Amino acid sequence: MILVVKTTTGEKLDTDQSYRKLWELQRSLEKNDAVGSVISLPVMMAEAKRNILASLLSSQDLLNILRQAQFDGIAKSFITDDHQEGLFLLRMNESNRTIPRLRVIEEIKKTIASYGFVPDLIGGIYSLQGHLAQMVASSIIFGLGQLIIIFGLIAWLISRSMRIALAITLSICVIPIIVLGMAGWFRIPLDIISAPACNIALGLGIDSMIHMVRAYRRQKNQDSKDTDAWVAVRHRFWQPVLTFTLVMVLGFGIFSFSEFPSTQRFGMAVVFGALIASMTALFVMPTTAQIGIKHQRLN
Repeated sequence: MILVVKTTTGEKLDTDQSYRKLWELQRSLEKNDAVGSVISLPVMMAEAKRNILASLLSSQDLLNILRQAQFDGIAKSFITDDHQEGLFLLRMNESNRTIPRLRVIEEIKKTIASYGFVPDLIGGIYSLQGHLAQMVASSIIFGLGQLIIIFGLIAWLISRSMRIALAITLSICVIPIIVLGMAGWFRIPLDIISAPACNIALGLGIDSMIHMVRAYRRQKNQDSKDTDAWVAVRHRFWQPVLTFTLVMVLGFGIFSFSEFPSTQRFGMAVVFGALIASMTALFVMPTTAQIGIKHQRLN
């Protein structure tokens, strides 16, 4: 992660007071469990001051010397020309992280502010991954929510029954709950590549459910009982649904053999979601659609 800081008062960073504060900030950042190592302006200056002659110079003079070509202009990489902004390079510790990256960044911001500095710029891969993870999470929530609402309306138009439409909508909700729940249980990360697997599983599930509902309506027109109609539909569709699922599993399962982790997770998530979708269409949806009928008979 990249941090560019400056003082809240606009004071330059080439003074001895600013140098001491930067060192305090350096040590505080190193104590953060989410931070592995830190390279910054005070570290560079401390390394330069290991020379006896350099230790006799002021911070401003030392920075001016380090900006020269004979030192590869190293100071230009850590402080701006007006000496008001300094750079901190943080190598983050990901192995033991238990909180979201954006929350870690907020904690670092508070640490910076506690020492009289303000983060003028926060960037790098770590920050990018944090914002990307937040966008993926919101996309999953709102994207799946919109799909469920749309599929619920389609189910009502096809079935012309609020009871069956509600049964299909509830059954569709089961698919992402199980898929995402298992991913969370086993702590499997989701990214922009693997996250759309739930959308594909929803599409597979709603396709089978719509065909089964249309067959159910035709079966009901033959004066069949509700339970008998669903049994006949399930007996008729179990083989096509499982065959369709097998084709999808074989097709998307190829991604599971990829050497890229995100593609592997996408393939495995689609395979698992397709299996859940087929079982939901064959068992959960017909059972849920009969709950209202059975309740009416009991009354």
